[in-house]
Amino acid sequence: MGMINRDGRREKGKSCGMAPALPILREMSSELAQPFIARWTVATASERANSQPFLCELCDVLGVARPEPTREGGYAFEFEVTERHPDGSTSLGRID
Repeated sequence: MGMINRDGRREKGKSCGMAPALPILREMSSELAQPFIARWTVATASERANSQPFLCELCDVLGVARPEPTREGGYAFEFEVTERHPDGSTSLGRID
C-alpha cells in the first residue's frame, strides 16, 4: 500500500508516520475573516436561532462546502443519531 501524496497519487513505501501533513483548509484571508468576525461578535440572538446561519457563513469563510439540504450524504444540519446510554437504553438525538 502507500500514502496518497499532494497530487492525489499513491506513493509506494511510505507509511503513515513518514507522510507529510497535508493542509486540511486553504489559507484564509483576513478579507473574508474580518467581516465574519465583526458580524458575529455583535450577535445577540440565541444559539438555536443563530447556529445554522453562523455555520453556513463559517463554511464560506473557510472555503468548505455547506451542509446539504438532504440527509442522504450524511452532511446535514440536525442529522439524526441514536444515543446509547450507560444503562443500555437508547434515545434519538441530533447533531450538526
